[in-house]
Amino acid sequence: SVLDLPEQKHIPVLHHKVGLASATIDVEFLTEGAGSFLVGCDSDKHIGRVVINPAGISIAEDSVKPSHTIATVPMPVKPNEWHRLHVEWQGDQMAANLDGKELRAQHPFLATVKARSWLAAGKSVKIRNLKISGEAKP
Repeated sequence: SVLDLPEQKHIPVLHHKVGLASATIDVEFLTEGAGSFLVGCDSDKHIGRVVINPAGISIAEDSVKPSHTIATVPMPVKPNEWHRLHVEWQGDQMAANLDGKELRAQHPFLATVKARSWLAAGKSVKIRNLKISGEAKP
């Protein structure tokens, strides 16, 4: 389980400190309550992210603050149920598949060289069957 600790002033994040030019991340997750779940990639700053909340799934790029949503699929994401998420990126493209619903996005900023990937929880999230794979060089 991952729990939000407000005194930390940042949502909980699990970093995978390997820069992958192309990557696939597979994970099953369960949100407890109305929280969110995020999977993203960074250089020395945020590059892009997949955001899942009770209303659906979106992809955002981080060339500006706040991050800019570039694709979205509205769908119910029920709390207290396990969901399957597949995220991938290569070059200037990022894609996600949540419980069979696919989402794709393209933006030049997504091609930024990556230093790490991460999982983050908005409130309380359980994860299982996490697999991260990819190529370190373009």
